[in-house]
Parts: sequence; C-alpha cells; structure tokens
Amino acid sequence: MSQISTKAEIGENVSICPTSIIYDNVVIENNSVIDSFCKIGVPSSSESKKPLVIGANSHIRSHSIFYDNSTFEKNLVTGHHVIVREKIKAGKFLQIGSFSEFEGNSSIGHYVKMHSRVHLPRLTKIGDLVYLFPRVQGSDDPLPPSNIAEPITIKSLAVICINSLIMPGVTIGMGSFVAA
Repeated sequence: MSQISTKAEIGENVSICPTSIIYDNVVIENNSVIDSFCKIGVPSSSESKKPLVIGANSHIRSHSIFYDNSTFEKNLVTGHHVIVREKIKAGKFLQIGSFSEFEGNSSIGHYVKMHSRVHLPRLTKIGDLVYLFPRVQGSDDPLPPSNIAEPITIKSLAVICINSLIMPGVTIGMGSFVAA
C-alpha cells in the first residue's frame, strides 16, 4: 500500500501506485500518475524547505526518486529508475529517460527531451527545445575530486548526440549539433 503523507497536497484524478512513498513537502497537481516503488519529495539537506511541485498531467514511472525543493511544470514524463536531486526548476513538457540522474541546483527549459542514461551535474543550465541522446554525460568538476564547480550550459535548440561528454565549464551554443 502507498505511504502518502497527510501533509502532501494531492490534486484531483491523481493515481499513486502501490509501494510508492509521498513525503510531507510535496504538491502533485491534477491528472498525474506516480508508478510503483517511487519516492517523491525525499527530504534534502537544503536549508530552504520549499516543496517538490509536480505539475499537472505528469507521469513518473517506477523506481524513480525525486527530492524536495524543486518545481516541474506540467506534462513531466519520466522513464524508470530516474534520480532527481533538489533545487531544480524545470519547464513544461520535460521528458527524462530511464536511468537518468540530475545532481540538482539546475534549470531546465520547456520542451526538453533527455533520453536514457543521461547524467547532468549540479548547476547545469538548459534552454528550451533541447534534445539529449542516450548516455550524454556532464561533469562540473575540473579537478576531481574537488569542491570546485564549473557548471555547464546548453542553450536552446541544441542537439547532443549519443555518448557525448560535456566537460566542466563548457557552453553549448544555441542551435548547436554535437556529435560524439
């Protein structure tokens, strides 16, 4: 049976499948679906405790984990086994493929499609209408392991092909096509 906090705000016609956990600091808007074995609104270590907002008409597939303190506009769709850290602001019609990971403190535009096994580091900025093929990887640490962060930026209309590695501090220009 699902564990849904009485403090969570659940909209109309929301389906939450068995074995999922919905934490306190969560807003799930109308007509959304949360599949089995998801953890939605996992408390982060962030000092500001803003809710996790999942926009209307969203579908989060099984085994996905979303931390609190993020906002996803309407029509979010994920694959299975997605991990999304805190402090992410994402636009409408975001698609996140299976086994993808977002490290947090990032912004994502509207109509962005990320295929399976995409990994994006903290502080990533993505514009609108960006397409990331499978296994696109990003790094923000120029001297691993360190506490230095050089964020990556992907501007609107960029396409990044399969197995591409985006190095720390790189900006992918508007309308760019990156081949691995």
